[in-house]
Amino acid sequence: MEIFLADTENAEHLPRHRVLDFLQPLDPKLAVKYLEHIISELNDQTPDFHQRLIDLYLDKLKAHDFENDDERAQWRERLQAFLKSSAQYNRARAFRQLPTEDPDFYESRAIVLSAMGQHKQALQIYVFQLADPAKAEDYCNQVYLSTSLNANAPPQHTSYSFSSRPPPNSRQNTASYPAYPANTSSA
Repeated sequence: MEIFLADTENAEHLPRHRVLDFLQPLDPKLAVKYLEHIISELNDQTPDFHQRLIDLYLDKLKAHDFENDDERAQWRERLQAFLKSSAQYNRARAFRQLPTEDPDFYESRAIVLSAMGQHKQALQIYVFQLADPAKAEDYCNQVYLSTSLNANAPPQHTSYSFSSRPPPNSRQNTASYPAYPANTSSA
């Protein structure tokens, strides 16, 4: 493996698709290590490599082949960090690959929805599926800061309103959220 990861001119100029095609059948973990290296260390922006890394993360997470819960959490965190940092993967494809009913993938779904500009749907996941008000607030702050600091973005005001109930067809617990009475004042 060191042949492919070495900090040498030769290692950097190996045909990356061929190296990956060689490593993946041997051991997907080696393919992940190689992809992480060429993307983070060598700054490879090839969309196919970014997508293949997501595919490998998802294959591992869906297989539930972990020695313990800590290892599973580490793989999930690696996936989420990569979904946040990369702009080179196919967001629609990644979103379709994420299981809708598995809580391990809720936050990943929110991250991809955010990358797609679907902020209301992402926020709904933080509020209703993850039931995590702190993450929902952090997400709102992040979106606000990213849009207000972007000088090229047209001025806009986005308002998200949520009732005390989750979206239709949602089976999530909202017990941690208070029910707010409807506005009964007349104007």
